[in-house]
Amino acid sequence: MKMEVRDGEFGYTKDRLILKDVNFSINEGEILTILGPNGVGKTTLLKCTTSLFQWKKGATYIDEIALSSLGRNQVWKDMGYVPQSSRGAFAYRVFDMVLMGRSPHLNLFSLPTKKDKDIALSSLNMVGILDLKNRSCGEISGGEMQLVLIARALASQPRILILDEPESHLDLKNQMVILDVLKRVAKQEGISCLINTHYPDHALQIGDMTLMMGKESPAVFGKSDAVISEDNLKKYFDVDVKLISYDSDGKTMMTIVPQFNN
Repeated sequence: MKMEVRDGEFGYTKDRLILKDVNFSINEGEILTILGPNGVGKTTLLKCTTSLFQWKKGATYIDEIALSSLGRNQVWKDMGYVPQSSRGAFAYRVFDMVLMGRSPHLNLFSLPTKKDKDIALSSLNMVGILDLKNRSCGEISGGEMQLVLIARALASQPRILILDEPESHLDLKNQMVILDVLKRVAKQEGISCLINTHYPDHALQIGDMTLMMGKESPAVFGKSDAVISEDNLKKYFDVDVKLISYDSDGKTMMTIVPQFNN
């Protein structure tokens, strides 16, 4: 499986393009992270990629087939989308919320089958929250709710999982839980992940590839350890940093250290 965006352009008006000349690709089981400052169009990019918004120019392709030529049900069988988390007053049980992810596989008036329910339970187990299945969504933590939304997307059995800032508004432990789940889903289940994130450190930890976007500079795409450089972080985020390498269980890892003016 390969997903590509070729020559993507989008704007809400004819005179002002938010996205221009966007090109990237992601292979089966890879994680692609998208980095950029606020207001650069990262969420808009995800909505165009998934066909929630229509590209003004260019297209999204899965295995050389344009998404625009597929029906919506087929698109949402191939893709699972996790929007930015919001703490609404959900009255649903966790299990029922995840079961909703089976909707692309159901007819308009059909009820979930035992198979659908088993897949929902498997999705909860995949992200490590099977024990929450009978809890109300309104009484669980923000980190747990984010895992519920990921499980709901996985319940459609997608080939590609697309997530908009999945670790935002969470404490450090829950951020690490989310990153660990996404790494496991990608590597063990072969599901490709496309992730918007505000954290270059997270992109270095889990991203095979990175797309870095800027307001004035063209997007740059490539391997994460090449794209997330001191020069690019200065150019795209206007911050001075040092990339420091360290050893972790025999593997060389990188972390980002901001440089503050005295």
